[in-house]
Amino acid sequence: MIGKFIQRILDTGLFNLKNIFSFTIIRLLNIFFPLITYKHVLSKVGLNEFGLFASVNAVIIFYAIFTNYGFELTGPIEISFQKSRNDSLLINKVASQILSIKSAITFFAFLSIFPIAYYLEFNVALIVFAFQQIIYETFSLNFLFQGLNQLNILIKVNLISRFISTLLCVYFINDSTDIIMYPLYLGIGNAVALAFSYFIAFRRLNFCFVKFSKDELQIFFAKSSKLYLGNLLGKLYQNGTRFFFSLFLGPIAAACYDVADKLLNLVSVPLAIINDSILSKAGSALFAFEKKNKSILILFIFSLSLVLPLVLTGDFFIGLFQKSEIYITKEILVILSISILFGTISNYIKIFHFVNLGKLKFINAYIFFGALFYFSLVFLFKLIGVYNHFSGVVVFLLSEILICGMFFYRYYRDSISEKIA
Repeated sequence: MIGKFIQRILDTGLFNLKNIFSFTIIRLLNIFFPLITYKHVLSKVGLNEFGLFASVNAVIIFYAIFTNYGFELTGPIEISFQKSRNDSLLINKVASQILSIKSAITFFAFLSIFPIAYYLEFNVALIVFAFQQIIYETFSLNFLFQGLNQLNILIKVNLISRFISTLLCVYFINDSTDIIMYPLYLGIGNAVALAFSYFIAFRRLNFCFVKFSKDELQIFFAKSSKLYLGNLLGKLYQNGTRFFFSLFLGPIAAACYDVADKLLNLVSVPLAIINDSILSKAGSALFAFEKKNKSILILFIFSLSLVLPLVLTGDFFIGLFQKSEIYITKEILVILSISILFGTISNYIKIFHFVNLGKLKFINAYIFFGALFYFSLVFLFKLIGVYNHFSGVVVFLLSEILICGMFFYRYYRDSISEKIA
């Protein structure tokens, strides 16, 4: 039974065991080390002080959404497409254009953090240190390694960053006054990993910065912008719960949501692994509906099975981080995990149908309505005084269901149209 199930997965042509194994290691590194760090930092600085960082981090995540410009999705696809044409010059040119665009956006973003810090009454040093994550993501070559299928390099980069950051945090953070150093220690690990990634890219992958004309940059920028709006709105509402917990419910609620997010990685990591392993194929070939239908069904069954372990073990993991269930409850974790299930299906259809066929207008339209629905409910609940920890995650779940439904409905109509044709 299990053997047949695995064979059906491989028969779709969209999954690769080597990629899945590599991304499993990467995702486990991104779970294991942060859980150690969170556990230690929370025990040393306390929930209230950690909440100050979580509030700042909620803002930084929104900065990351703007500065990434959707290249975490389009970058690997574009690099994969150029790889299929065996054109190393265009690969380097695409990478150079991506880095240039992100650098320009990040420069202006950095200038804006000071008025933001003043308006939200954040500690300026804390938000400046936290901004290192934006700088790291701006100059990161992860999109290049993923697009070229150099996942062994990606594993090493993640291991270096996580290991150094965790070691510094565990060794040097000992009381509540050290919270300001937390993002700085994370930044040191990122800086070492970034230096290593460029060294490897120059030496092994023959990466170099390629000059490009202003017209070429404008064309590439316009092409990337077609998908940016939908990706931006999607990222905004997906991270909206974290931000509104901080804005409406306070720093402690923001800290608890950060912890919940780390616990959810235990469930979402297999989905992310599968998603990562198929992303590099999206730009290289068109896929028949028969293969896509099988893979969607398999992915849904697999996703649904991941909610059960969280139901069984939720209380145990919650107890590791908090003594009270006022903020994080098993019900909240289950709702968020189901949201991840629908979000994964949406993302899969988005990449392997709409992006693969160039139907970007549908992506932007559906995510726009989903985001509008989410933000409208949030402010409505806040206005009538019923926005809390539970209702906040319920709104997020409803939005994910709505968007998944719209994507799936259009996908179903296109599959019927193809059969008729």
